[in-house]
Amino acid sequence: MTPTPSILIVILSASTCLGCRSERQRVSYVPVDLFTEGVAERNFRNDRLDTLWTSGLSDTVLAQPSRIAALSKGDAVLLDIRFQRIHRVGPLGPLWSWGTTGRGPREITNVRAMTVNNYDEVLLVDSGNRRLIWLSDTGEWLREVSFPPELQEGVLVDGVVSLADGRYVLNHRTESPWTMISDAGEFSHGIPSPWHGFRDMHPLQTLGELVAGPGNQWAFGFSLGNGIWLFGGDTLAGVHSYVQHTNFPPVVASDYGGSGFMLSYAGQPTLVVQDMTAHHDTLLVLATPSWIDRYHLATGAYHSTTVLPFSVAGVAALGDTLLLIDSSGIFPSVAALKLNGEEE
Repeated sequence: MTPTPSILIVILSASTCLGCRSERQRVSYVPVDLFTEGVAERNFRNDRLDTLWTSGLSDTVLAQPSRIAALSKGDAVLLDIRFQRIHRVGPLGPLWSWGTTGRGPREITNVRAMTVNNYDEVLLVDSGNRRLIWLSDTGEWLREVSFPPELQEGVLVDGVVSLADGRYVLNHRTESPWTMISDAGEFSHGIPSPWHGFRDMHPLQTLGELVAGPGNQWAFGFSLGNGIWLFGGDTLAGVHSYVQHTNFPPVVASDYGGSGFMLSYAGQPTLVVQDMTAHHDTLLVLATPSWIDRYHLATGAYHSTTVLPFSVAGVAALGDTLLLIDSSGIFPSVAALKLNGEEE
């Protein structure tokens, strides 16, 4: 799940703010649309979504759960980005929690990306300490390695997925937005975008979500833009528009005390992707807190939209089960729903 766009404000010095000028409220990063229109009207399905279980975290409060992933036994793993804590939750309730903020061994400071690999290990990408950390499905620390030197200093990794061959894809805010690493965390190669928008726009405009599909398929979808990139391993398989078109947001540079600039959005941007997951050969896009759009993972073709029974902040799929971050209550919780097809 992408961080809320309205709070993403970056202050840069004049020497590092490329393209900025000293006038107040000057639009310094003009968006470049990937597509100019959507592909269709939404086709709403009347799906049966039977509740399997729900769970809160008892005495542990979820402040801002930003990632949810599924373990093979059906439990959910949650990343609370504010408290920097990882929780395993199942039908019997919370099973374990892990995470201590700091700079020392086995500590974390800015984990924004999390995934579960083929061995049910939980991979955490700690951008603050520039390292990768693996946990077991029982919440035990397994190992950690430093970022490969090819990842530049200060890079923020917003997403990570595990491929069937054991490699990982990292998503970060650079002109070459994706990096392939081995199952040991070693650099394999970068995957540059052929689209000039990554070079011309500010990283605040190019935020997005990663998802892994069957085999070595994976996808990147813009959170504030208008398209999906589909990959097969290292190869770009296609670029496709969302069902509904939304323009990328402009970014404004304003004076900040004469010594730098404050970068922010010109207006409240529209968050078109809250989260993404894969269900067999289908890409599920949480387009609003209440809607999931379906796309074919191999072709990018839009299929239909499912209305959820409550507000959702994140989604993961395991077989025909959806694991959801339920944000409709005072405190977020977890719900597991069974996909049973359309009602007659």
